[in-house]
Amino acid sequence: MKYSEAKDKVFAVGTVPDGFTGDRADVGFHFDVASGHTLVITETGCYPSPIPTAVDAKEALWLLQNHPTVQNANHHVTITESLIKE
Repeated sequence: MKYSEAKDKVFAVGTVPDGFTGDRADVGFHFDVASGHTLVITETGCYPSPIPTAVDAKEALWLLQNHPTVQNANHHVTITESLIKE
């Protein structure tokens, strides 16, 4: 998946710890249908998220909001907007 493609096809936006100053970084989340992985899209690139694989973007969104891995202090994800169409 190319960065430009992933950036244009996010299913949710939110914030994560920036890892440097203690601030939060704005990110997007892209679901890769072929692999089931969720990518974190930042200003500098795309990176694997710490959640398990999912069957679709809806499940990935649930995992981002509820999975213990992303709710600990190091990976705490806050979803600010879901772009999933019902």
